[in-house]
Amino acid sequence: GGLLGLGLLVMVASMVSARAAARARRLSELRSTFVASVSHDLRTPTQAILLLAETLEQELVLTPESRSRYHTQIRREAQRLRRLVEDLLDGARIDRGGGARIERRLTPTEPFFDELVHAMEERASAAGAALRVTVDSCPEALYIDPDGVHRAVWNLFENALAHGRRGDDAASVQVSLACDDGVLRCTVADSGPGIPARHALSVFDPFERLTDRGRPGGIATDTGTGLGLSIVRAIAEGHGGAARVEPDPDGARFVVTFQAEDHQEDVA
Repeated sequence: GGLLGLGLLVMVASMVSARAAARARRLSELRSTFVASVSHDLRTPTQAILLLAETLEQELVLTPESRSRYHTQIRREAQRLRRLVEDLLDGARIDRGGGARIERRLTPTEPFFDELVHAMEERASAAGAALRVTVDSCPEALYIDPDGVHRAVWNLFENALAHGRRGDDAASVQVSLACDDGVLRCTVADSGPGIPARHALSVFDPFERLTDRGRPGGIATDTGTGLGLSIVRAIAEGHGGAARVEPDPDGARFVVTFQAEDHQEDVA
């Protein structure tokens, strides 16, 4: 009996070690894939900024209206580049066991929502995707990290654009922004193959990629590195909120919440 028990312990230990080694190899591969993907993502806005700046420098843009459009595009590409850098920094902190860096301040609601919705509409139009955004009533100001919340919503939106389609159909994305009892709630849903229930938690893990080839009509290809969703969760938790996947027969549905009230001010 003792020998049998020892043999079982050795077998279990071997299985655990094998799984840990396989997990380590997979994470190493995912990190390599992530570095290659990030290199491409960083190169795109950098090249766009250089091209726009060189065009202005060579005085090839003649009218004030055209120059204004170029300046606006440079600003947007620079903001995109900044979001990528912030994602990298947050990803490094998460990989070390930390959380996202949060700098909350009182943020006027209307201009914040207007800028976010306008950016999503432009991005969806460029991608040929259908987008529907609903914004419910909210307080005049929210106590949030505006850049962090913008990045969290944007990451979910980009994820829906990339994977919210079936076959050759264009992606269809629905975004809802609402406030309730001091909580900002964002829902991003798409019409893609959806998230299998067994992956509802692991999809938020750093460097996690989702594959499900055994499910008919389900996810047939890798859905990226997964770092964006881990950042979404970290930003939400930094605001005292949460991120989760909700069941939806029509596709994937992500819900993220942010505490948007200054409770310290209330106590004072």
